[in-house]
Amino acid sequence: MEESRKRRCPQPLHPDYIKNQRNLQFFTIPLGLSAGGFMVDRVCEPMMAQAPEQGMLTGLFGTGKGSGAAMMMFLLGVLGVLICLVFGRILRKYTYTD
Repeated sequence: MEESRKRRCPQPLHPDYIKNQRNLQFFTIPLGLSAGGFMVDRVCEPMMAQAPEQGMLTGLFGTGKGSGAAMMMFLLGVLGVLICLVFGRILRKYTYTD
């Protein structure tokens, strides 16, 4: 992250760049929490309530309250790994030169 900032942004603008980057990061935290709550309540919990007792989803995440949240955490973990793998390959092409 540091090298890409140095490459994209002129030195006098680094403090403003960092300030805006942090503002954007902290602004998206409540949005992510709200979206996650909506997904658990409206998508994952109802899906787990309809899952068969002996099904694969029930075996992985259990039954009752919290099974939708467990499913959501699993999906977020898988999505995080996929994003890291994809962007790791993309960013590996870039090199830093002084």
